[in-house]
Amino acid sequence: MYRYILIIAVSILLLHMMNNVYAADVIVSKTSECPILLRGKIVVGDYGRVLAAVDHAGLSEYWPEAVSGASHSICLDSTGGSFVEGLRIANHVRNLSIGTRVPSDARCYSACAVIFMAGRIKGEESDGVYRYLHVKGKLGFHAPYAEISEGKLYTSQDIEEFYDLANRTNSEFIKLANNRSVFSSFSIMQPSLIQELLATPREDILKIDTVEAVLRWQIRVYGYEMPNRSDNRQLLAQACENFLNWSSDRESKELPKDEVENSWRGVSQVEGEDVFYRVDFSGLADLFCDVRFEDNKGVGSGIIICTQNGFNGVNYGNCPAYGIYLSEIFSLPPRTPLLDIGQLE
Repeated sequence: MYRYILIIAVSILLLHMMNNVYAADVIVSKTSECPILLRGKIVVGDYGRVLAAVDHAGLSEYWPEAVSGASHSICLDSTGGSFVEGLRIANHVRNLSIGTRVPSDARCYSACAVIFMAGRIKGEESDGVYRYLHVKGKLGFHAPYAEISEGKLYTSQDIEEFYDLANRTNSEFIKLANNRSVFSSFSIMQPSLIQELLATPREDILKIDTVEAVLRWQIRVYGYEMPNRSDNRQLLAQACENFLNWSSDRESKELPKDEVENSWRGVSQVEGEDVFYRVDFSGLADLFCDVRFEDNKGVGSGIIICTQNGFNGVNYGNCPAYGIYLSEIFSLPPRTPLLDIGQLE
């Protein structure tokens, strides 16, 4: 009986990500940013509160078209809490194709960050991640941990059962992280993020605050305005370098001027008014991008890119017929802090 009580107690405390006393506020909001706000520490029972809010806001209905956006999202402002409860909420968010957002000046750490990564958009012919971080919002991860009372004696079997329970919980987390769309070759959480998350102790935070962190791990950012372009050659070459690395879940680097000059091949393809430029890093095999800026009047700018990689056999796009659309911040050096990007008021 003692062992049974112990395991139940540890199950409740297991893998908390912050100390928690009060339940989170789950608010059905009428703001333009999202209809639901989850705010405060996440504790056992918050899953039920989120379910009720989702039903009340009408987000549990089937959507035949891709509508996850401001009208179909949950805003997050929480320093974390119960990892197990956060996992339950995250799975529900993903299953219902609800988008996630961390607004300006909000914080989303640990268990909250897991919920954030479950944000999804799904329609009849679309399915992908949908999670937005404001450049003034704060997002961060660290490893799950257990809170165990001191001054008690535990048997070897107690420890073995606890270890098994921890493994099962981490398995559920990895199961969530490995979800992927039939339209994407990426899981919703990259292996490098899982690795760094599990290596970050409870007293630290793996901060998502650079261009590389958000784009490598497929997080969209908003609330910024790109500065005027000064050197298209440098920017497009950097976009190519970043995409080739991040699409393989590798760290990127800032390209020095000499590498830009050595890789630049000038105009590669022309389709009407669209001009693509070749950035070529080939060696023993082909490795290059055809890339251009895409200026969309009224809806911002982006980058169209196609790549060929003879080293791993993974190619993207078929320019000029079609390419991959990227955010313009792909053209920035990878270590650029998000707060250094021009901000919109």
